[in-house]
Amino acid sequence: MGRGSTLAGLAEKVPAGRSIPDGAEQVVVMNGSRLYERRYEGKWEVQKSDPQGMLPKGVFRLDTAAPAKTDNGATYAGSILHVSAKGVYQVHGNGVARHDPTAFQQVPKVGDSPKIEYANGRATVAGCDIPPPSQTKGRSR
Repeated sequence: MGRGSTLAGLAEKVPAGRSIPDGAEQVVVMNGSRLYERRYEGKWEVQKSDPQGMLPKGVFRLDTAAPAKTDNGATYAGSILHVSAKGVYQVHGNGVARHDPTAFQQVPKVGDSPKIEYANGRATVAGCDIPPPSQTKGRSR
């Protein structure tokens, strides 16, 4: 690759035999923007563009994200890249973890950097999942 190469150019040059299927999804964070892209007819098409915020720079494939382990005590910490009906996608180590959105009482927002812990198959966001006032003990005034 010579000078002037772009991330889009890298995504297009996939080795033979390793094509990226249509419908694949990724988040590209660079130049102050967060781009949610979907593969269509062999090309990446931007579906949504937002400010970068505090997200780390990089290209993050969502369709190849590892499902989060829901064992008791499983913990994930990192930035939330994308939230959809398919999953809550979080930077985890050198990859992306996909959490089931139905496992949350309150789904985290894109750009948050929460610590997500699992207990009894439920995902809790440290410091955020506080029961509604009707479920707390004590008197109301």
